[in-house]
Amino acid sequence: MAVSWAEVSLAPHGPLVARLIGTSHGRGRILPQPDAASLATPSDPAEVNERVAALFGSGEWPELMAATSTTYGVWGCAYLEALLRAADCQVSKEGS
Repeated sequence: MAVSWAEVSLAPHGPLVARLIGTSHGRGRILPQPDAASLATPSDPAEVNERVAALFGSGEWPELMAATSTTYGVWGCAYLEALLRAADCQVSKEGS
């Protein structure tokens, strides 16, 4: 997600897209807060490490989660997360 942040942040519903990407990959829950060091490696580009540090080291991720919950509602976000998960499972099942 940190890799695509520049593109995602410009999308019409960028924060929601970022939330869905993050939660679908299992690292996007607020608690327990992921350790930023475990999400990027020194061999990753500097911009990726900086973005990960901002999202998970400086508190941007909890702010993004709270903002999207306020904008779309907790049930709306949960529905979209479940829908994305179901679609991902279906595509994986089909081998695509």
